[in-house]
Amino acid sequence: MKNTLLFATMLAGAACILLPATANAGPVPAGWSCTGGCGTDGADGDVLLSPLGNPSYEYVTTTGGSGGVGQNPMTPPVSPTNGSLLTTPIFTAAANTTLSYYFNFITSDGGVYADNVWAVLYTSTGTPVAELYNTTTAVTPYTIGLSTISWLGSWSGQCFVGGCGSTGWQSEVYTIVGAGDYYLGFGATNAFDQLYDTGLAIDGVAVNGVSISPVPEPASMALLGTALAGLGLTMRRRKVI
Repeated sequence: MKNTLLFATMLAGAACILLPATANAGPVPAGWSCTGGCGTDGADGDVLLSPLGNPSYEYVTTTGGSGGVGQNPMTPPVSPTNGSLLTTPIFTAAANTTLSYYFNFITSDGGVYADNVWAVLYTSTGTPVAELYNTTTAVTPYTIGLSTISWLGSWSGQCFVGGCGSTGWQSEVYTIVGAGDYYLGFGATNAFDQLYDTGLAIDGVAVNGVSISPVPEPASMALLGTALAGLGLTMRRRKVI
């Protein structure tokens, strides 16, 4: 049935109108890693900036996903096909540390095609510790409507049998009981097929209120210092001349 709908969609409107890349679109931040479809974006279609007011957020999406990637290690998804995985930098947490972030689930799929998105806390060696978020398009309570955002790719603005929509920005808070080194993983997985994409926007991942995104590396700071020194030398030469 889904293949029939795909063919009808292409005939009806030559697929959908893709959104242009936004000014804030780009790769994942330094220290983060991605397999499949991930990046950063700003206010884009139906996903606006988070309540934190940051100019951009991270996202993971089944668009551009790879086979066997992005599957929840703690609650295996149903009939997974392709997917993507986004991970944060490793961070150190004391006992009873608060881990927090905002998320926004958005999908063009729905019904029995239970695309899955999730968030899992791992030790620094890759052992899953806790499942912070796990949902599918089949059970998630979200506002039904067209899912228009550039990182849903060719399915932006499309809707499978009225199942599409988004949750809007939601807050997640989790207490890390044991001290140690950890990282947070976010995944998005297609179910049964690779039609109609699904994704998760993430913003403000923080440990005890402090962002885990790394500060510029020393090498980057050194390059900045060299550039400033060169600028000063140029200005001095101009004065001499």
